[in-house]
Amino acid sequence: MLLRSERYRKLGDDALDKGHYKKALEYLDRAVVIDPKNTTAWVRKAAAHIYLRDYPLALEACDEAIKLDRKNADAWFNRALVLDRRRKFDDALTNYEHALRYKPRHIKALNNKGTVLGQLERWDDARSCFEQALKIDPDNEDAKENLKLLSDYRAGKHKRKCFIATAAFGSPMAFEIKTLQFWRDKKLKNSHFGRTFIRIYYRLSPTIADRISHSKTAKAIVRTAIDPIIFHLNCKYKKPQR
Repeated sequence: MLLRSERYRKLGDDALDKGHYKKALEYLDRAVVIDPKNTTAWVRKAAAHIYLRDYPLALEACDEAIKLDRKNADAWFNRALVLDRRRKFDDALTNYEHALRYKPRHIKALNNKGTVLGQLERWDDARSCFEQALKIDPDNEDAKENLKLLSDYRAGKHKRKCFIATAAFGSPMAFEIKTLQFWRDKKLKNSHFGRTFIRIYYRLSPTIADRISHSKTAKAIVRTAIDPIIFHLNCKYKKPQR
């Protein structure tokens, strides 16, 4: 029975790695039905729900994993990720800290904790997280990128290119902004149409972004409008979860 559960869990892992999230859930559901104590299957099930933006179900899966193994750092990480995506930054921070308590060298948790601290404008604490990640892995691209974003933001360089999305999400380190930057740098810049779109966007953004930044309602509307685009880009290009 345990071997069958693990077989389905591994099939779920393979489907996740290929970006087949619904198929992954089918396998992982079978894994936890066969063996409800398969902690790793619950953790991976949470990851699949996160990719599909099924956040309540992701939280349920995380909580099941934590009931089975309170010291499971990946379960705490996924739980934090859900809260982070839902912009519950204080709660997300607490959960990232749980993940790091049980796995101090969890680089993704360090990077994410830093970005949450950045969105809470705790700049020095954010920098400390990114620097700690680089001590563990000097070649970690996410930590390098986060440090650069933090330095540029504090130096006021973000004001030179005032993005509509950045105004809506409040920080250049937000997951959604990074997804859009990935699309811009890896896809749009490689075509004439894409480069033209970027130039027009830069030209029109400052005035619109300035208006958005002064209105909570406008921010919420823009975030709602952008959210399906973020989901589509993540599925199409399988941008890694941060």
